[in-house]
Amino acid sequence: MKKLLTKDQNLIKEVENVLTEKGVKFITYSPSKDSKIIAVLNRDGNDLREAVNNVANGEKYYLGVLRNHPEFSAPKDLIVKLNSTKI
Repeated sequence: MKKLLTKDQNLIKEVENVLTEKGVKFITYSPSKDSKIIAVLNRDGNDLREAVNNVANGEKYYLGVLRNHPEFSAPKDLIVKLNSTKI
């Protein structure tokens, strides 16, 4: 999975809109009160990067897999949902 972790709620909403327009499946969840993660499957990682670049207004955001950060891992039910044919 490719993920973007941010506290910028507006960025998340704008990226969600772009991914929806492109027909990319994604999940959004909150690992803590003040941050959100938007995640896509690896095959859609380029679409996530393009969506972030389109709406970031020149600011830098880092996309990654967050493998070594279990507190930011996606809950299993959301991973199953992301891998299903319907969202």
